[in-house]
Amino acid sequence: MSGPVGTAQTGDAAVSRTLLVDLDRGLLKTNLTHEALSALMLSRPRAALWALARHGRSPAATAAAVAAHVEIDVSTLPYDQQTLAHVRAERERGAFILLQARRTTPWAAAVAAHLGCFDGIVSQERRSADAQLAQSRRRRLNPAAMVRELRPHQWLKNLLVLVALFTAQKLEHPTLVLHALEMLVAFCLVSSSVYVLNDLADLPADRGHATKHLRPLASGQLSTLSAWVLWPLLAAAGGALAALTLPLSACLWLLSYYAGTLFYTFGAKRQPILDVIVLAGLYTVRIIAGAAAIDVPVSIWLLTFSMSIFTSLALVKRVSELTRAVETGGPLRGRGYEVRDLTTLKSLGVTASYAAVVVLALYVHDPATSRLYDTPSILWAVVPVLLYWSSRLWLLADRGEIDEDPLLFATRDRISYVVVLITVAAFVAAKFFG
Repeated sequence: MSGPVGTAQTGDAAVSRTLLVDLDRGLLKTNLTHEALSALMLSRPRAALWALARHGRSPAATAAAVAAHVEIDVSTLPYDQQTLAHVRAERERGAFILLQARRTTPWAAAVAAHLGCFDGIVSQERRSADAQLAQSRRRRLNPAAMVRELRPHQWLKNLLVLVALFTAQKLEHPTLVLHALEMLVAFCLVSSSVYVLNDLADLPADRGHATKHLRPLASGQLSTLSAWVLWPLLAAAGGALAALTLPLSACLWLLSYYAGTLFYTFGAKRQPILDVIVLAGLYTVRIIAGAAAIDVPVSIWLLTFSMSIFTSLALVKRVSELTRAVETGGPLRGRGYEVRDLTTLKSLGVTASYAAVVVLALYVHDPATSRLYDTPSILWAVVPVLLYWSSRLWLLADRGEIDEDPLLFATRDRISYVVVLITVAAFVAAKFFG
């Protein structure tokens, strides 16, 4: 199908037209060299820095050096479908199709073999073709894709930093409210930094996923280079805001959150059970950091409840991912679970959710609670409500009706809104009605 790299043989004098397709700036929506270098930087940073130091002035030499350490799955790359359709149409008309890969030669043969619509590969500059397809196209920054990469819908999780403000009943103190809001913004910036870095690390797995392949990085709407600029800026902005406005203890908890997310992204994510414990811990750290921002202690009941309920929700997420893998017949990429683990994970998740209900009941019964509320007995209404909500969540998860993030599912679920309203009403009534 294709000639040797750097050559192209027509072998047929009857061919009336030659079409030259640029791999880097025409066929792909991404830059293979940048992607491979990014993958190497995250897995073997010393090798990546050595390749840059030795070959940084030559993109082709850099690509060759990096390709020796990094494999790219060309079957899931974000190809420009319009360009690809045009190439195939021209081939049917009898055109001779050449793939030009000046900077990404190491992967050109694999791309050509996968697509099956090229007659040859050229690695040097060539302008003798009858037509050059998208050779001069330049990638422009996509603001909408950048915003989506920040995952602003996930910022709802950061509202947990406000929990201590409510449970400690400090809403009448404007300074403390301001500190809590500053911590909320800092967490939004830092968590977005984590999401970008996580997408860089999970790029190959995301492209093989049923829905994650639509993410800006995986789909090629946002470049790898842009992501490498974005995540440190977000982390620096969040850290600077916390350092300038919040107590040292709050800053240390924010730093702990970031360290925990790095541990999750580059280690715990692929370790069964450890991953859900770390996720639950990261949710709980948000609560602790919010308490540190306003300098109030965190109840042992709140910490225990948080670890239990968020362990359950993390297990819902894993069960949903495994269920989807079963439905699509594909593997669960980037995780340490197997389909046969479903029964065990469901048992653990239901147990954790019921443990959270027990902790809530013990909190309501605690004599210390009566000092915070005029009528603490009203809080008993929350216990069956939480029992119903968590049981229903697991019933839907078992049916495969929960998407892969239960918290986001709750934001679209009317019954979850009713549960929240009842819970808030119960706490307000317990506080003010005696």
